[in-house]
Amino acid sequence: MADGGDCRDRSISASLSGPALRQRSVLRDLLSCARPGNADVWAERLLNEYGTLYAVIRGPARRTLPFLNGCYDALDLLQTMHACHLEMLRGEVEEREPLTGEDAVQYLTAAIGHEETEVVWALFLDHRYRLIKSEALFRGGFDSCNIEVGMIMRRALELEARALLLAHNHPSGDCTPSHADKILTSQIARAGKDLSVTLVDHLIISAESFTSFRRELLL
Repeated sequence: MADGGDCRDRSISASLSGPALRQRSVLRDLLSCARPGNADVWAERLLNEYGTLYAVIRGPARRTLPFLNGCYDALDLLQTMHACHLEMLRGEVEEREPLTGEDAVQYLTAAIGHEETEVVWALFLDHRYRLIKSEALFRGGFDSCNIEVGMIMRRALELEARALLLAHNHPSGDCTPSHADKILTSQIARAGKDLSVTLVDHLIISAESFTSFRRELLL
């Protein structure tokens, strides 16, 4: 006769189907590399908390760790998986020519869409709008982390960039541009024009949606 654990496992599996079952299986196999005996329970807990495997690997460490009984090895596996996913998306962005704001949405969503504080991110582009470098510039909010327009332009010139794609996240999920967003975007675009660095777009990113200043005719 099957033991209670086997019956419970079949019961959980029976309640899942399609993508949910596949995601649970993948997550369980990944976590088994850290602690096989706990992997199934951890996978169930994390998917109940976050909803999808994609959200699990991007979850903040302080929120995820309690569901792993404080196991940092398991947390490291999840963070490594996220880093691999981000690098794959970055590779796709590198192949785009010319790169537009909307081409970069998936990559930027993976990078900052689930951040719990506002992060300002920049993609520096060459004269053919190909990616040179992407990096976080500021943390704390587009209107609250003391954005230095001059620093952004200096960084663009250091990289010999001829164009710039700017993005920041709204942790609230509301991607409506604020008054401060609009003013600072205008200042950055004006400074870039003086230095022959084109502001291609400014994206406001959340976990579920985005706003393009270019598409909304705000730039």
